[in-house]
Amino acid sequence: MALRGYTFGLDVVARIGELRYRDHRSISKMREQLQAESPLSISLKEVALLCEVFLALVTTVVQHDEELIAQLQTSGGIILAIDGVQPENSHETLYILRDVCSGRV
Repeated sequence: MALRGYTFGLDVVARIGELRYRDHRSISKMREQLQAESPLSISLKEVALLCEVFLALVTTVVQHDEELIAQLQTSGGIILAIDGVQPENSHETLYILRDVCSGRV
């Protein structure tokens, strides 16, 4: 599935968001990683643009969640707890984040 007007799918957008904001990779390192993982031809400019798309999608979800916004205003912020689950067969760890104040995952 891809956003209208974009060449790459939401899977690539999500992977770029993961590389940038979880792994703290630079644009050039993200491009190298994407090309190493699959036969993907992507420019540095496109990677940077898709970083912005990722942030826009995340921001849109949070802005329209009135319940979440009300909880954050009441509690004064977020206190995150993180836990990791290691699946079988050496797959990547699945990290779960939970707001301690609201219990929201």
